[in-house]
Amino acid sequence: MATLFPPVALVNPLYQMYLQLNEWTGINLLNSYAGMVIPYVALTLPLAIFILTTFFAGIPKEIEESAKVDGATPLQAFLKVVAPLAAPGVGAAAILTFVYATNEFLLAFSFAPRDLNVQTVPVFVGTFERVGYENPVGQIMAASVLVSVPLIVFALVLQRRIVAGLTSGAVKG
Repeated sequence: MATLFPPVALVNPLYQMYLQLNEWTGINLLNSYAGMVIPYVALTLPLAIFILTTFFAGIPKEIEESAKVDGATPLQAFLKVVAPLAAPGVGAAAILTFVYATNEFLLAFSFAPRDLNVQTVPVFVGTFERVGYENPVGQIMAASVLVSVPLIVFALVLQRRIVAGLTSGAVKG
């Protein structure tokens, strides 16, 4: 349901809220990491919760109960038994939310138009300046390749974990 909500609907209200917050308290969220993190967490949290809920539902409760029978506290049972079993799901959720946040354009362009350190890479690449009447197509293509190669290598290396994390909560048995 949260993925059906268009991020463009958030731009104007959040921008106005950031301006009011700056006026009332002096806290400036425009062109800052905090101003970028808040909407990204709000947009990626439902996806992460969905992935992790289905993943944790697939872990048998008997494993945790057997750890408690062996003398582990509930915290120890979670940290030493359940958390290692949940690593693929946590990894898949982390990878998907990271890729979404780094590839997002609209919110980064709206809330961090001036600070290159806060902008996401698509905004940086998309705002290359023209030289005269010539479009910087070569520079944009080179930057796109440089940005894409690490993500492709990262996804290929962790492909098994991503697939395991996404599919493990789908089948109960």
